[in-house]
Amino acid sequence: MSDDELVELPEAAPPPLVLAHDYHSASGWPDFFSMVGHRYDATVGFAPPENMESWVVLYRHGEVTVTWPKTDWYTRTWMSPTGVVYVTDAAGAVHVNRNVREHPHAWETFPLRPVMTGVWGISDDVVFAWGKLGTDAPIFRWDGKTWTEIPNTGALVFTMHGTAPDAIYASCDEGVLSRWDGHAWHRVPIPTEQRIPGVFVVSPDEVYASGNVGMLLEGSSHGWGKVAEWKSTLTAVAMFAGTLWIAGGESGLLRRATRSGNVLEVVDPEVTARTFDVRGDWMLISCDYEVCATNGTEVRKGLCRGSLEALLAATPPMWLPAQRAYLGE
Repeated sequence: MSDDELVELPEAAPPPLVLAHDYHSASGWPDFFSMVGHRYDATVGFAPPENMESWVVLYRHGEVTVTWPKTDWYTRTWMSPTGVVYVTDAAGAVHVNRNVREHPHAWETFPLRPVMTGVWGISDDVVFAWGKLGTDAPIFRWDGKTWTEIPNTGALVFTMHGTAPDAIYASCDEGVLSRWDGHAWHRVPIPTEQRIPGVFVVSPDEVYASGNVGMLLEGSSHGWGKVAEWKSTLTAVAMFAGTLWIAGGESGLLRRATRSGNVLEVVDPEVTARTFDVRGDWMLISCDYEVCATNGTEVRKGLCRGSLEALLAATPPMWLPAQRAYLGE
């Protein structure tokens, strides 16, 4: 072989694709709930909307179904008391399934303008969805037929909770906590400027909020004060079975040690609690890789753990070019 001849080397094979899976915002009951499932390139990390896909995951009496896939970011889901499922996405839409028990793949899509970041409601004719559009933070209300934009809080909403259509609180960015009276939002003075990722309303005179720098707040019509502080972000709070529960993420599942004390204690460090959904005798706990539930005395773990990986094992990722071409995207 002469020095002028070039040797064509075989093209190096791409590194194997490593997939990661996680869950978000489980809503419903321990035997029947919905949640968001994400699958993404583990080498890149969770960086929506690139190299990822979202699924609605349904759990019904031990059976898991994945449905309504999208090569984008589903941000939150809420299951109404009648079992209707609402899902928001970052592409600016709310997806609704009115009969997920019998028709898990029958969805309606309602395009809205902003990046939709959350949804929550009291009933099927009182549902709120919120998002972000530039520097604006629009909020929409569903009356069972139509989504209508309503006044906003002036800050990006993280979550909502309330006991009646005219007694709803929104926890927001920039230390904003607002109360909806059925017509307008009213800012509630609180002793912090940190973002407020969690709020829970027991009654007009008993409301709790959690902060991203570990502050736990308690309020009433007479004012607000600090209950306790923690070493990391407290993403959610809920009063259930006579106990105040706090989602500590990597710190685990927390609770207030006494009914009116200022000490928080770890209930289970392995339960990476992110959100709560209180339904009757049970509280659903959404974690990074599983769903847990508690009746106030015991914690049931492992619901849906590994289910998304198992159900999608034979399905190529939707963001790969060949798969997207096959799907007609």
